[in-house]
Amino acid sequence: MRRFLLLTIFNIVFCSVFGQTPDSNKYSIRLQSGYALSSPDGSSLSGLNSGWNTKLSLDSRIGRSENWFVGVGLDYLRTSFSNLPLSNVDADAYSLSWRTGWQTKLISDKVSAWGVVECGVAYMQSRHQYSGNRYRTNKSVPMIGAEIGVDYNFCNTMALSLSYGFTKYGNDNLRHGSFDYSSSKQLNFNPSMLSLGFKISF
Repeated sequence: MRRFLLLTIFNIVFCSVFGQTPDSNKYSIRLQSGYALSSPDGSSLSGLNSGWNTKLSLDSRIGRSENWFVGVGLDYLRTSFSNLPLSNVDADAYSLSWRTGWQTKLISDKVSAWGVVECGVAYMQSRHQYSGNRYRTNKSVPMIGAEIGVDYNFCNTMALSLSYGFTKYGNDNLRHGSFDYSSSKQLNFNPSMLSLGFKISF
């Protein structure tokens, strides 16, 4: 209860001090974190298990448009590789993406919906060494993703955000030392994420 009251007071103060008209908010920063679901068929393919995802993005409206925006995103996925010789191997995935999307108001000015498509590069590696080496991608791999979400706007500058999206990482094989990890089936790196976060506009 105390945390909720402190959050409410912070939102009121922030909105009263930094509140602006909608037309003056050209940029927005979004910080999201949440649960990452395992890759489909992860129990039978070499893929990713469930984990935790954190994402930071910076977007800018396109010209005078109130709906279209473009931006960049940084993403960190704390997960594990499945079906390696050592069973589940704790792993990290990092990505940098370029994104574009559309947002529109729903019902009232307090609620808005948005959607994003993105592409970029990612790198994955095990969190620990095994027999002196990490399981990792040989180089950066391509990634694509899509996300939809709903914002509850406390004011013109701050919103609470709920979203669902998926990311598809390139199917390059994992390496262990100087050798490819041989898999009889295609690597399956495409988790989906359910996230909660904040958006600040300025």
